[in-house]
Amino acid sequence: MIEIIRRLRLEWDNYEATLIRRKVIEVREVANEVREVLEISDRVVYLEFGFNHLVVITPMQCHVYSVTNWNTPVIFNLKRSTISAVFLAEKHFLFVEWNTVSLYSYQGRLLGNPRWKGFSSEPLYPACISLCADTLVIRNQNNEKLLHILEIPYNKPIVESQSHSHLHNVTQVALNYKGDRQLALIDVNKDLFLIAIRTTSSGRICKIGFTIF
Repeated sequence: MIEIIRRLRLEWDNYEATLIRRKVIEVREVANEVREVLEISDRVVYLEFGFNHLVVITPMQCHVYSVTNWNTPVIFNLKRSTISAVFLAEKHFLFVEWNTVSLYSYQGRLLGNPRWKGFSSEPLYPACISLCADTLVIRNQNNEKLLHILEIPYNKPIVESQSHSHLHNVTQVALNYKGDRQLALIDVNKDLFLIAIRTTSSGRICKIGFTIF
């Protein structure tokens, strides 16, 4: 079964979404206090808010709401009920299901199930997954120093374009959304690094933070 949702209130831009009952979400536009009440057909077990979309997961379905239209969500059935994390980006969103990931458009179309070198049956660690408009980064399941960098081209297969092997085990990653594509990572020493990817200076790494004992 999908794990019970941990967060009852989410914020994005000028909006706040609150799970007020098992099947009811209240969305409030903070600036003008306009409120929408979303009644879901089944209990909500996971939700994520960002990039002008609210993604709601029930045991059997995914509901995708747009901030421009709360009345007619995109609804599609789930193939499996083992979703452990959802990542949103400007053009699409990602389901994490144990050891696999599935990329969907906000219109509910499956865009692909990305694979990478060394793909295994071991579980994925959501803190070491990051998504943006054109890139997906995932830490290797068996080698915690290795990051796979995948391209997400429009209407083309998702492919691994490069990888990054860090000196120490990686514990968290995050892509930027604007400008030249860069990846921030934190390792087991709690040091923070910034890596240029998918640019003319790809692979360039800069340490920008460190642990003080």
